[in-house]
Amino acid sequence: MRDGYWILQGVTPIEVDVRTWGEWFQNIENRRVARTVLTDEVSVSTVFLGLDHSWGRAGPPLLFETMIFGGPADQATDRYATWAEAEQGHERMVAIAREAQAELDLALDDLTRGGSVVGTGLGEDPDLSGDT
Repeated sequence: MRDGYWILQGVTPIEVDVRTWGEWFQNIENRRVARTVLTDEVSVSTVFLGLDHSWGRAGPPLLFETMIFGGPADQATDRYATWAEAEQGHERMVAIAREAQAELDLALDDLTRGGSVVGTGLGEDPDLSGDT
């Protein structure tokens, strides 16, 4: 067939014609692999894309995507060929989002206690004297 449109049959991607794809694709619940809400501002979503996002690179079609929304790792993305890879990737991205937020929280906590975040300029007193 090679139209490039995919749907899920259970957890297995199958290639279909554009009409079948369009009808199936309308329901987000057909496409959702996992969603984890970490805070009011941070979530991780993994979905079936229905189109190959490997953009012609060698290898299997990349049909699943995980993205972090919000927080210091906002918009971090990874793509996968299978449902199982997508589930594993989702858990990795949740860990990345949590770790990035924890690092930011530690840095901000240090700043509130009068410290500095070395190398970032945050909390460091600038040398305004002109002497180096």
